[in-house]
Amino acid sequence: MIDNLRAENQTQAQTIEQQQKANQRLADTLEQERQAVEKSQQIANELRNKVEIVQNEIKSILAQDSCAKADLPNGVADSIKRLHRQNNHKH
Repeated sequence: MIDNLRAENQTQAQTIEQQQKANQRLADTLEQERQAVEKSQQIANELRNKVEIVQNEIKSILAQDSCAKADLPNGVADSIKRLHRQNNHKH
C-alpha cells in the first residue's frame, strides 16, 4: 500500500512538474506576444506622427499657394468626398 502511494505521489509530482513547464512556456509566449503588440503599436504611432507632420506641411504649402483659394472644377469635390466615404467604410 505504501509503495502504491509513493508511486502515485511520484506520478503526481511528475504531472505537476510537466504542468509547471507548460505554464512557463505559455507565460513566455504571452510575454513575447505582448512585446510584439507593444512594438507594433509603437511603429503605428510613429507612422501616424509622420503622416500628421507631412499633412501639416502640405496644408501649410497649399495655404500659401494662390491655388488654395481657387474653386475646384465641377465634380472634383464630389469625387473627393466619395473617395473619403469609401475609404472610411473600409476601416
